[in-house]
Amino acid sequence: MRRPFNSKLTSPAYTVPQTDEVTLSVTHQYQLEGDYYDGGQVWASVNGGAFTPVSPDKFSANGYASGNIIGTGILNGQRAFNGNSEGFPTSFITSSVILGDFNQNDTVAVQFVGAWDECWGPGQPSWVVQGLQLIYGKAAKVSTFTAAATASRQGTPVSPTYQWQRNDGAGWVDIPGANGPTFSIYPTAADMAATFRLVVSVVGKSITSDVVKLVTQTVETPTLSISSAPAGITITFTGTLQSSTSVTGPYTKVDGATSPYVITNPTGAVFYRAAN
Repeated sequence: MRRPFNSKLTSPAYTVPQTDEVTLSVTHQYQLEGDYYDGGQVWASVNGGAFTPVSPDKFSANGYASGNIIGTGILNGQRAFNGNSEGFPTSFITSSVILGDFNQNDTVAVQFVGAWDECWGPGQPSWVVQGLQLIYGKAAKVSTFTAAATASRQGTPVSPTYQWQRNDGAGWVDIPGANGPTFSIYPTAADMAATFRLVVSVVGKSITSDVVKLVTQTVETPTLSISSAPAGITITFTGTLQSSTSVTGPYTKVDGATSPYVITNPTGAVFYRAAN
């Protein structure tokens, strides 16, 4: 038997360039004893202060396991990464977590804390952090490419390998760590100009997906106005017209309604709204 132990990997301190929200994106893979005995957490330090755990509720992608660690280590009773990450050991995953709101010129450092109890010797390495990125601004949103592939040889299923690629104008290159059926990034201006594709392979054969590109989608806010008319009431709207007999709903789509929508001889109380 050996005592519980832990290990910590600490990043340099980064200076926040603007007053805004900061999100951490980390590419990693792990093999931690399942059933909540061992775990890994992300901690952060602001302006040289003590490192403290990042809230599990702040993850937007590939966060902690749902239960609490029960192993006799420093993460006992807390949520953490646990078990094997998706696609381990051939693939890395990208986890995203909001670190909080910062002022310009604040500093932030990140720490990856692994904790093991006394009863299990993990394979080595147990947790690999391939890279991290800090994204500044509340508008930062993750974009995820997703694919699915199956393969078999003489009726026996075969696990394919994945490699995402990008082309910035000089030809296709492999994206480091992008070796699973999904690939996530926080797009920058350079990413918006690039194209992407996926190569799926088995021994002796490979297929390449269609080329895809990130696009910016603008969602317009629906509008609605009501006016009287000789024939009754006219509703002018954008989006989808919905109605209800109660102001609090539930609302249902008005079948066949196009703008302008005329209600002849209205009776009773009916409420309308426009929705996307």
